[in-house]
Formats: sequence, structure tokens, C-alpha cells
Amino acid sequence: SGQNNWCLGCGCTRQECQQWRSMKPYAGNILLRELPKRMSKLKK
Repeated sequence: SGQNNWCLGCGCTRQECQQWRSMKPYAGNILLRELPKRMSKLKK
């Protein structure tokens, strides 16, 4: 969506979606904690 390229459905970038399966567990957890913040920004 727009300049940030976040998915309107989940908040991930295309690159994050592609890398999800190969992410280390800590990287995935960091992303999962970030997504609710992104989604709230998208809804504004």
C-alpha cells in the first residue's frame, strides 16, 4: 500500500512474505510483534 509497500491484509512487505519460511525464529517473532503496529497505521 503506497510508499511503505505493506500488504493491506497482513501488513507484511512482499519481501517479508517471500522470506517468511526461511526466517530465523527470532526474526519471525520480531516481525510478528511489528505487524499489529503496521496494521493500525494502515487503518488510519
